[in-house]
Amino acid sequence: ELAVHRWEARTVAPAEARAACREAASTAEKAYASADATTWWERALSIEPAGSPARPGLLLNVGRSLAREGSRGGRPVERRSAWSMDPPGAEQRTSASWWYIERAIDEALEHDDIDTAVAAATSFGDDWDGLPWSGFRFSPVSAVRQIRAVLERVRPDHHVHRARLLAKL
Repeated sequence: ELAVHRWEARTVAPAEARAACREAASTAEKAYASADATTWWERALSIEPAGSPARPGLLLNVGRSLAREGSRGGRPVERRSAWSMDPPGAEQRTSASWWYIERAIDEALEHDDIDTAVAAATSFGDDWDGLPWSGFRFSPVSAVRQIRAVLERVRPDHHVHRARLLAKL
């Protein structure tokens, strides 16, 4: 496959490698090959320059792909964030898919990319690896805080984004 060759040549032609990785990931998603999609999204992200406005979308795609993948999507990762607002004694681990979605929101807001921030914030709870909400209208504190942070940045007249975010709270 062309993407494999472009990936191998990523140090020589990084832009072509990034485009090939994105295309391979999209093709894998259309074929319901979540593990392959995850691999290609992760590769695309790994060679995307820091600070690039494309990073939030790639982070979101990795998170969604991990969630669809199931077994890998449920792998825990350590919460190493200083801003984690989980109450003392709460579970300090989250699924890898959530970790990527949280980073997507952070970076999207840094770039004023409200559409991607909303898409990421409304992805909480949509995991195929198990519904992370533990009860009606209850959710992890960090997710609620991020959803609210995105909601604060959405224009008051953008009713669709506001409704989607409010539905997650």
